[in-house]
Amino acid sequence: MMKKIVSLCLIVCLLLSMTLVLTSCQNAQKTVDKAIEKTAELDSYAVQMNMNISMTGAGVTTTIPMTMKMKIADAKSDAPKAEVDMSMEMFGETMEAKYYTSGEWAYFVDGENSYKIKVADAGVDSNYSEDMMKKLPEELLKDVEVVKNDDKSKTVTVAIPDETFNELFDDLLDMMTDSMGVTATGLTISDAVVEITVKDGYVQAYGIDFSMAMTVEGVSFTATAECEMVFDNPGEAVTVTLPEGYESFREITNG
Repeated sequence: MMKKIVSLCLIVCLLLSMTLVLTSCQNAQKTVDKAIEKTAELDSYAVQMNMNISMTGAGVTTTIPMTMKMKIADAKSDAPKAEVDMSMEMFGETMEAKYYTSGEWAYFVDGENSYKIKVADAGVDSNYSEDMMKKLPEELLKDVEVVKNDDKSKTVTVAIPDETFNELFDDLLDMMTDSMGVTATGLTISDAVVEITVKDGYVQAYGIDFSMAMTVEGVSFTATAECEMVFDNPGEAVTVTLPEGYESFREITNG
């Protein structure tokens, strides 16, 4: 009789464990997809993008940290507005820029040297969140655990195959190489991991780490990249006020 009871308990435990695994896998996709959809529907939001790129080539290692603080308003309209504060360090130099975008124009504020330029010529964009915050294929989430954090947020960590990463994040890769001011050839990606944290139904943070190999002006480089997008109280209304006198800014052209 005792053996039968033990066997029955083992069967129940096995069934429960299978149910928990299945529920966790289903929850991973459901949690992530619903949060990305809800966040993507925001008409205004504040977000900070942090990047840290470490490149090694010709025996020299260069670290390039970059921070972009962005406010986006009227995101669903035909003329979204953005306010961006950017800071980047490269070769011991710190480069800072503050600019706004509205429709087809970008307005740069640099003391008395303020100017405007067509967005298409300026190499800036207000769609960084769309470039980075991608839904992941169902098959990548099927065996992934949802980790519950102390602040009631949930985190999902997913390894991304190289080919899938190239397909999903090609715009992000272009943006990163453009920001470094390099023309890279033979770019390959490896060891990519995406970490997504969800809280209150919104994406709280979306992070991507990966390694790269490329050739720049005939020199072979390897690099590691850490990218993270952190939303500030998603769901709260955000306004963007264009700088005073922006319509009268001096117009410049690229080239």
